[in-house]
Amino acid sequence: MCVSYYDEYYVKKIINKLGKDLYPSLGKLSSYEICGKEELVFSQICRMKLCYKESTKCIVLKKYLKEKRANDNQPSVEKEYNILYYLYQRFLSLEGINVIKPLAFLPEEDILITEEFVADKLNSLIVNDIRWIPSKEKKKQVKNYFSQCGRWLRYFQKFTKRDEFIPFSQDRYLENIEKKLASSIKYGLKKTFHKEIYRLIDNKFRRIGDQKLDLVGYHGDFAPWNVLASDKEIRVLDLDRFSYKNMYEDLTLFLCCLEGAKSIVGMTNKNINILKDAFVQGHDIEKMNQDIFDLYILKNTLKVLNRIDIYKNANTKSLDLLYEKYRKKRQIKFYLSYINNLIDNKNSKIK
Repeated sequence: MCVSYYDEYYVKKIINKLGKDLYPSLGKLSSYEICGKEELVFSQICRMKLCYKESTKCIVLKKYLKEKRANDNQPSVEKEYNILYYLYQRFLSLEGINVIKPLAFLPEEDILITEEFVADKLNSLIVNDIRWIPSKEKKKQVKNYFSQCGRWLRYFQKFTKRDEFIPFSQDRYLENIEKKLASSIKYGLKKTFHKEIYRLIDNKFRRIGDQKLDLVGYHGDFAPWNVLASDKEIRVLDLDRFSYKNMYEDLTLFLCCLEGAKSIVGMTNKNINILKDAFVQGHDIEKMNQDIFDLYILKNTLKVLNRIDIYKNANTKSLDLLYEKYRKKRQIKFYLSYINNLIDNKNSKIK
């Protein structure tokens, strides 16, 4: 646990530095209140209430922990602010989908300030509303959120599309896969099974031939834990990894993360598949190439498998630790089965 940056003195210094920049139309700030602090994997969050004479506003301060991103692209508050600002304006004309509203950034402190959007993360809604025997009303509501996620991604890729194409090279793809397979022993993918994976890749590329893919915006971690849902609206978080890749990247990562949710105790495959279908329909991906789609499902399944460490958990309660270890083992089994289905050609449609 690192030292919290959000002590009273530090927050007061930030507020004084911002002055009237956040809400200039509301006049002088009367007082403020720290409502909560949270440490995430790569950042620290501080939620605050700003009190003006005739109104109150709730904001979120996000402090990057760059030391935790040593092997990753270093985040830039200015970059994320500019991306959020651009996207927020573009999404305003669309109902029910957007990003969190950016307010300001402090590059010296590595702090991004956004307006708070009070909502639940989608992964929490899956656990709370979809497992066991969910009511028809809850299932319909969460299904709608996932349809909105697909719609959000479709417009995100439309707004960020560049007039460029990137070659889809088998050599480059194999290089990426080989890096992921190098540590496959830790999650039980036997080396004898690697031959089946390489055979699948060869067959897919034989059918695909030479391809060039559209270059579009890439969220970098588009998953249920980076989506907030409230009533009928969703907002997407954490665009600090934004770059440009092809449209299959974010799409298949989201579906792979949903596949992993089948490991939650009390969850049925049917209910997760309903959410996956809703997401796919929201994105409207009929024109996508099935073989390319399958290759990115394979790539991102291996990616999420490499993230799993059954011995590492932030929880401190022994019961939680036991449950998480059990769930992660189940998750590995689901992902390995997902790859096996690709090889057996059981995934006959995009999902």
